[in-house]
Amino acid sequence: MCDETIHENGENCRIDRITEACTEAIRRTPQDAGAYHRRADAYYIESEYDKAIQDYSEAIRLDPQDASAYHARGISYSEIGEHDKAINDYTEAIRRNPQDAGAYSDRGISYSKIDEYDKAIEDLNEAICLRCDYALVYLTRGYVYQRIGDSDRAIEDYDNSVRLCPDYETDLINSNFRYGGQLLVDKAVKLLECVEKDTSRPYAFRAYYAGVKILLQNNKHKACRRFERALELGFNPDAKIAEHLENLTI
Repeated sequence: MCDETIHENGENCRIDRITEACTEAIRRTPQDAGAYHRRADAYYIESEYDKAIQDYSEAIRLDPQDASAYHARGISYSEIGEHDKAINDYTEAIRRNPQDAGAYSDRGISYSKIDEYDKAIEDLNEAICLRCDYALVYLTRGYVYQRIGDSDRAIEDYDNSVRLCPDYETDLINSNFRYGGQLLVDKAVKLLECVEKDTSRPYAFRAYYAGVKILLQNNKHKACRRFERALELGFNPDAKIAEHLENLTI
């Protein structure tokens, strides 16, 4: 049996144990909102979204001030395409916890799914104000700009997602994040490939954004060579390259 299969089976067993423990806790204490919430989290991980929504709803009934339960239920609604319900839940989460950057980000994603791009960008801007080191928010806003045809802002955000966020590998590469995360990376790479081939742009500019593309593909050594080449060619502002090179040598 390969290591991946062993890991997957072990993870499944862990989730099953959590579900069983929460079910027993609920049997003993039916008013335990936290047990419903934890079991809902386990159902979500197993992609049992209807069961997750049901348990999050019970957790909310028992503890109406739990912002995280609204947020989590909104995520589950998003997974099944119920974006209006998701937006309502994210709004309730934000009302209870206005500092929740994740709720703004997720609401922005849901707005983008129903083509409410202005509202999406407004929420993603707020998420960045609250947490400027979260690579996924930049990536998502870049995708929204790409959808509305603003390629320059899109590629700037794709750059920000790997230049300004020291944990971008966790946010973008090592995590299977929500809402088709790999699809977002693929869309970014496709646009950056177009920039790289656009002979109407200066070669230094093209070399720089080739480096950004390669970072999104998680090839640091090759990206470093591209940024150094852009610097040799006089890319301006060179401070951006300095940030990349500093990150890549840490």
